[in-house]
Amino acid sequence: VADVGEKVLLVGGGPSGAETALQLAREGRQVTLADMGTAAEALSRWIKCLDLELRQNNVVFLFEHMLERITSEGAALMNRSFERVLVEADTIVLSLGFAPNKASLQEFEGIAPDTYAIGDCRKIGDVLQATHDGFNIASML
Repeated sequence: VADVGEKVLLVGGGPSGAETALQLAREGRQVTLADMGTAAEALSRWIKCLDLELRQNNVVFLFEHMLERITSEGAALMNRSFERVLVEADTIVLSLGFAPNKASLQEFEGIAPDTYAIGDCRKIGDVLQATHDGFNIASML
């Protein structure tokens, strides 16, 4: 594990990113949490107490900002108005989303008469969503 500096930029405001930001802030680091989505989108992914704890631990939020490049001083972000924001950081943590892995599904096509996409082959989610997908497909069979 790499050493974490005092000024941390965490890119990605999903549950994992938010919880990581909270832990780093609790350890006394100055944390900025940047996410492409709106504040409302981030809040819909977090449990209410997580938002409160992030604010109580002085995490700075930059919603509607996308990582453009990492620099020697930190990172350049761009907001939806195409304005560049430079964030000073000695550590940058990427907690970014994924795209569905459709290629994995294609590897199984033709092996069995029917092939169904569940979990991350269908839509990036969590284990609960994948379990529901499997249950729903099984009930149709």
